[in-house]
Amino acid sequence: MLQGVSRRKIFTYQALSLGFYFFYWCSKSRRDIIRSAGRPIIPSTWLLALPIGNYWWMWRYANALDFVSYSRIKYSDTFLLYIIVINLALIGEPVIRFNIQVQHISLTLILIALAVVWVTTIITLGFFCAVIQDKITKLPKSTGA
Repeated sequence: MLQGVSRRKIFTYQALSLGFYFFYWCSKSRRDIIRSAGRPIIPSTWLLALPIGNYWWMWRYANALDFVSYSRIKYSDTFLLYIIVINLALIGEPVIRFNIQVQHISLTLILIALAVVWVTTIITLGFFCAVIQDKITKLPKSTGA
């Protein structure tokens, strides 16, 4: 299950794809988990695009990862890491919105702030993939995962 992806590759792909590698990684790991489980235990990756659906999808993903790893990767750890990473990635957006409403900021500063939020999101989602991938890589080969 995704044994050959290193942290460096994850961050490189995440940066080169401007953040879309996260969705590819989730889709690929979903297919690998379903193959290991022998049945579809995770819904479609398209749910990641929905505001509430992404949390439900990640909860199901975390439970499935816990199942195929024989509880070596705890579902609570995976889900809580996702919640923390998403909140860190999105923390700048309300700040930018507040500054736009309160002050008259030039368009250049707004674009710079949005670029910083986007880069932060790319880095934090890459961090999530790297941490989970590291846990997957450390699983013994005999678990079927």
